[in-house]
Amino acid sequence: MNGIRNYTYPNAEQQGQIFDEALEPRKAQGKIMPTRSELENMIENSGDLIFRVDRDFRHLYVNKAVLETTGLSREEYLGKTNRELGMPEGLCDFWDGVFSQVFESGDSQKVEFNYTGTQGLRRYQLCMVPEPDSNGNLSTAVGIARDITERARAEEQLRQTERDLRRHQEALEALVAERTKELNCLFGLSNLIELHDSSLKDILPEVPDLLVPAWHYPETACARVVMGDQAFTTDNFRETPWRLSAPVKAGGRQVGAVEVGYLEESPDGDEGPFLTEERALINNIAHRLGILAERNQANEIMRLQWQQFTAIIDNFVDSLYIADPHTHEILLVNKSLERALGRNPVGGVCYKEFQGLDAPCDFCTNEIILRERKPYTWEYRSPVSKESYLVTDQIIKWPDGRDVRFEVAVDITERKKIEGALRESGRRLRRLSRKLARAQEAERKRLAKEIHDSIGGKLSGIKYGVEKLLAERGDNQPSPGISLQDVIAMVKEAIQESRRLSTSLRPPELDDLGLMRTIRSTCRRFEKLYSGRRVEMDLRIKEEDIPESLKIVIYRIIEEALTNVAKHSDAQLIRISLQNKDNGSELTIQDNGEGFRPEGVKLDAMESKSHQGLSNMRERTELSGGLFRIESEKKHGTTIRIFWPRLTATNGLQELSSI
Repeated sequence: MNGIRNYTYPNAEQQGQIFDEALEPRKAQGKIMPTRSELENMIENSGDLIFRVDRDFRHLYVNKAVLETTGLSREEYLGKTNRELGMPEGLCDFWDGVFSQVFESGDSQKVEFNYTGTQGLRRYQLCMVPEPDSNGNLSTAVGIARDITERARAEEQLRQTERDLRRHQEALEALVAERTKELNCLFGLSNLIELHDSSLKDILPEVPDLLVPAWHYPETACARVVMGDQAFTTDNFRETPWRLSAPVKAGGRQVGAVEVGYLEESPDGDEGPFLTEERALINNIAHRLGILAERNQANEIMRLQWQQFTAIIDNFVDSLYIADPHTHEILLVNKSLERALGRNPVGGVCYKEFQGLDAPCDFCTNEIILRERKPYTWEYRSPVSKESYLVTDQIIKWPDGRDVRFEVAVDITERKKIEGALRESGRRLRRLSRKLARAQEAERKRLAKEIHDSIGGKLSGIKYGVEKLLAERGDNQPSPGISLQDVIAMVKEAIQESRRLSTSLRPPELDDLGLMRTIRSTCRRFEKLYSGRRVEMDLRIKEEDIPESLKIVIYRIIEEALTNVAKHSDAQLIRISLQNKDNGSELTIQDNGEGFRPEGVKLDAMESKSHQGLSNMRERTELSGGLFRIESEKKHGTTIRIFWPRLTATNGLQELSSI
C-alpha cells in the first residue's frame, strides 16, 4: 500500500516525492512500473471504496467511489471522523473497533458490513491494512471496501439451495429406501419365477412373505394371495379394515387377488394408510401373477396340443422328422420314419442317422430355408434303395421358441415310374405325329401332282379339242340344249378348281421354285391383294440348309400368319425374318397391328375357336420339333417367334429333350 501514501499529504510536491521514493527500488530493478499519474488515476477511479485514516480515525484520503456512495464532497470528508460526518452510531462503533484493532495489533483486518448510501442498502467486504512509516511506527491505515452485495445474495441463495438440497436428499433417501424395498419385492418375485420355472403352485405359497417387507410399516403388515379356490397367507394374517388389494386377471377375467393389510391403524397416506407407490406395487404384483396364470393356462393348452400333434404325425403315412438346423440334432420323428429306419434316431444328428455320413450332406437345405423363411420343395432319390421322394422343408417354431427344420418326405417312386412311362409315350406319340404329318404331306403332294398333271391335263385336252372342233366347223350359232361353249366354260372352271385344290394341298412353286422364292411370291401377292399393307422380308438362310419336311411347315406358318394379319390385326407393316442361329434356326413374324393379351388366349387346338390360326401355327411348330412363343400387347402389335434347334438338311430335325 506504500504507493498510496502520497495521498496523506496536502501538497502535490510532497505527494510526488513520496510516490517517486516508492517507485525507485523497482526502477532500479529494471521493472516497468505505471507512472505516478497512471497510479493516481487507477486509485481515484477504482470501483472499490478506497480511503486512508490516521490514528485519530480522521480521513486523510477518499477516492471518487467513496464520495459517490456517501453523497459527500471531498472537502466535507477530509480531516473528519465518521461520527463527525454524521454516520449512524452503530456503524461508527463498528468502524472504530476495526480501526483500533488494526492500530493496536499491527495486523490487517478483513470484515463485512452493510451500509445504506446513495445506491440503497449494499453489503461490503472491508480489508483494513496498517501503514508503518520509515521508523516502523503505525501512523496511518488504508481501507479498501468492495461491494459484494450480489455475491452475498448469491452466497445466501447457495446456502438456501444447500439447505433445500439437504431436505431433498433426506426425502430422496427415504424415497429410495421405500423404492428399494419395492424393488427387492419385485426382484424376489422374479427369482421365484425363474427358480420354479413359472410354476404357480410352487410360487404362490412364498409370495405373501415376500410382500410384507416392501410396505411402509412392515412390522404391522400382513398379506394374502388368493388364486382360484386356494389362499396363501403370512402367519400373522387376519382380516383388518386397513387393507389394500388388487385383482389377478388372466384371459380377461379375474382368477384371484393380492391383499396387504395393517394390523393396527397407521398415519394416513395417499389411499388410506397406503402410499401411491404401494398401490402401483400391488397392481404390478397382481399383473405379474396374472401373466403367470395365463402362461400356465397356455402351457396346459400347449401340452394338450402337443399330445394331439404327436398323435397326428405318428399316423402320417409319409416320413416326417424335426431337427435343429444349426446343430442337426434330431428332435422328433414319426412312427413311419421310425419303422423305416428300424430304430428311434431322436438325439442323433440327421446326416449320420439318415445318410450314414460323418459331416452334413452336400444337398442340405438348412441354409436355404433359414434365409427364405418359406417352404422349399425338392426331389431326392436314395442311392441305396433307389426310391424317389418329394421332400418339403420349412422352418417352424419349437415350443422353446427356437427355429427348427420340419421335413416331410413323400414316396413318389411309383409316380416317377408312371411319369417316365408317360414321357416315353409322349416322345413316341410325337415321333408318330411327325411321321403322320410327313406322310400326310407326301400324300398331299402326290394328290396335288395327280390333280394337276392327270385331271388338269385331261381337262385341258378336252378344252383344246372342243375349241378346235368349233374353229373347224366355223359354227358360232347356238345349238339347242347345252352348247359346246357351255362345255368349254365348265371345263375352264374344272381346270381352275383342280389348280386351286392342288395349290391348297401343296403349292407347286414350292417344288418348282423352292421355299425362298415361294415366300417372296406369296408376300407379293399379299401386298397386291391387300393394298396399303407392306411386307418386309429378311431371309438369311440357304435353301439347301432347310430339310424338305420343314419347308411346307414354314410356308404354312407364314401363310397362316398373313391370313391372321389380314383378318384381325389391321397392321400396315409385316416383317418376316428367317435366319440361322448358333444352335438352330429362327422364324420371326412381326406386325404393328392392334395386338392382344397373350395370357387371355388359349392355344390348345382342341379348346381354341377364336384363335384357330394361332393354334394351327403352334401345332405345326411343335409337331416339327420347334418352340413356339407369342409376344403381344394391346395397341403395340404382335411378334411370333419360332425356333428349331440344330436345323440341318442332312440329319433332319433333332428331337428336343424338353418336348
